[in-house]
Amino acid sequence: MISKKKYIFFIGGYDAEMFEILNILKHYNLSFFDKKLSWGAKASDYKDDLNIIKQNEIPVLIEVQIDISIPDNSILIDHHNENESVYGNYF
Repeated sequence: MISKKKYIFFIGGYDAEMFEILNILKHYNLSFFDKKLSWGAKASDYKDDLNIIKQNEIPVLIEVQIDISIPDNSILIDHHNENESVYGNYF
């Protein structure tokens, strides 16, 4: 079960894995931004959305390349290449 923290998910490039992640987020009625991006999605694709994150919300970027400054409390999830780990605060 997800804790009481308010996580806001940012969806990376579409593939079978990302579709399953979307299904899970929808099933649990979790908040997310989805720009229906292709492989190589970047944080800058969500720049405007990241700028409206409230202080009590935690952005979770899933397979999104970091090419801009993101909130300090962000969680980055990626398992590709040099990003093979989870960064930030854990659920």
